[in-house]
Amino acid sequence: MDLIIVSDMKKFFICSVLTLIAAAAFAGDVEQRSGDSITFTGGGALVFGNAGVLTLGQGSTAPAVARRILLGTPVAASNNQFVVSADMRVGTYTLATNAPLIPRNITVTATTVNGTDTAGAVVVRGTDIFNTVVTESITPVAGSTVAGTNAFKLITSITGTNWTANGTADTVVLGSGNRIGIPGALPAGLTNMLSTLGTAVAVYPSRTGTVANSTVDASAGTYDGVKQLVIYPAY
Repeated sequence: MDLIIVSDMKKFFICSVLTLIAAAAFAGDVEQRSGDSITFTGGGALVFGNAGVLTLGQGSTAPAVARRILLGTPVAASNNQFVVSADMRVGTYTLATNAPLIPRNITVTATTVNGTDTAGAVVVRGTDIFNTVVTESITPVAGSTVAGTNAFKLITSITGTNWTANGTADTVVLGSGNRIGIPGALPAGLTNMLSTLGTAVAVYPSRTGTVANSTVDASAGTYDGVKQLVIYPAY
C-alpha cells in the first residue's frame, strides 16, 4: 500500500513539474501546427501531431507572433533580368536567366516604338517555392511597368499571345519585382506583415492566398543583397 502511494506521489510531482515548465515556455495563446515541436532545456521535446493545438491562458495583451521566417538577402529588382529588350511577339521569348536568386514576382515593361500595338499578354510559366507548377498571364501597358502577383522560384517559359503590331513592333522587357515569396500560404485578411530588413523594423504590405500569391514587399527597406529579410507572420 505504501509503495502505491509513493508511486502516485511521484507521478503527481512529475506532472506538476512538466506543467510549470510548459507554462514558463509560452507567453500568450500560441497555436502550434502539425510538425511543430517544443524543445526543453533538458533535451526533452514535445512534438505535435496532425492539427495538434496547445492553448495556455494568458492576458489579452500577450503577443500573437508565433514564427520567425528567414527569406534570404534580396537584391534590388531588375526590370530586364529574364528577357532583355525584345520585340513584342506571338511566340516564345529567349530567357537571359530562368531563376531569380529568391522567389519573387515578375514585371513586364512595354515601350511604344511606332504607334501603340494592339495589346496582348505575356504568359509566364514556372514553379513556386515548393516546385508546384504556376502559370500567370500579365497584360502589358505601353509606357508602363506592370507587376505580376505570383512569386516564381523557376521560370520554364515566357510566351507572348494575341499581339498585333502597329507598324514597327513595340518592345518589351521582363524582370524581377519587389514582392518576395513566402514558404507557405498566408491566411486571408493578413494585409500587413511585421518584418525586419537589416536593422530596419517595419510593417510591410503582404499578399495572401495560394503559396505562389503569398508574398511580402519589403523594398521600402532597400534590397541590397546583403541585408537579411525576416518576417514574423502572426498566425
